Amino acid sequence: MSSNISLYRYTFHGTRLNIDPKYFQSLSKLGLNNPLIWPVFNDGVVLSSGTTTCLKVSQASEQNAIYFKRYRYTKNIWEFFLRRSKAANELINYQRFKKLQIPTLDVIALYEQRVMGRLNTACIVSQELPNTMQLDDFYTDVLMKMPKKARQEALKSIKKQLFSQLKRAHDAGVFHLDLKWRNILIQQSDCLLYTSDAADEL
Repeated sequence: MSSNISLYRYTFHGTRLNIDPKYFQSLSKLGLNNPLIWPVFNDGVVLSSGTTTCLKVSQASEQNAIYFKRYRYTKNIWEFFLRRSKAANELINYQRFKKLQIPTLDVIALYEQRVMGRLNTACIVSQELPNTMQLDDFYTDVLMKMPKKARQEALKSIKKQLFSQLKRAHDAGVFHLDLKWRNILIQQSDCLLYTSDAADEL
């Protein structure tokens, strides 16, 4: 989905489904061209479940996997009445990061289902970033096992990137409201940082 033009338009009643045309064929093979499939889609490896379900879905014809995240609203059914869903917030916030040249996720599809303004289900699909891992896992599994000099150089690179990205975002009036280690991805080859999981309204 374009990082320059937001495809989000509020739907008061009914179903909305936006799919990046480049990925329409691959998502169709998973049945995700059908809006009825999204609330019950369960293919792939379950990374988390409950109110929020996250799946890692591998595709035989594609080199990289996709991540399917579904938010279900069953307890406080009026929480997102006339408000953007968390999935829509993620899309918009990733677009903001991209405009600021802050590395982040590529969103390829967005789904929402509402009944008279009340949000039932919202989903977002993003492209896998190859050779990345969460910063907390990188710290324990990779960084702490490096020789001291290499570890110091990696830490210096990480801090420089992180503070630079934060300053750029804050100078533009953009604040990540859930910034923590597991919401920062690191590409191991060159310690490049990516910001993820920005589901709150910024």
